[in-house]
Amino acid sequence: MAGLTFIKGAEHTDAAYDLMDAILSPETGKYLIETYGFGHSNRKAFDLVAPEVLTKNALPRDVEEFFSKGVLLKAFSRNEQFAKVFQEIKSGF
Repeated sequence: MAGLTFIKGAEHTDAAYDLMDAILSPETGKYLIETYGFGHSNRKAFDLVAPEVLTKNALPRDVEEFFSKGVLLKAFSRNEQFAKVFQEIKSGF
């Protein structure tokens, strides 16, 4: 999930807030970490996960450690080659 938004004039705002609360809960974070290896925005979720699971998924419990060691964006050395191949595939060769 990339993010949550609230559209002006939206109906059913109570249900939308319930959904947001559920997605942001530590229990949901625990599920996403353990099942998919995703990180989570709620730091409390990491406290619910066994250390070996965090290590397996390369997710440090300390967010500062994550940001100091993490590579959040890495240049792809073969980007031009892949872009060319992608264009060929889209054009049907």
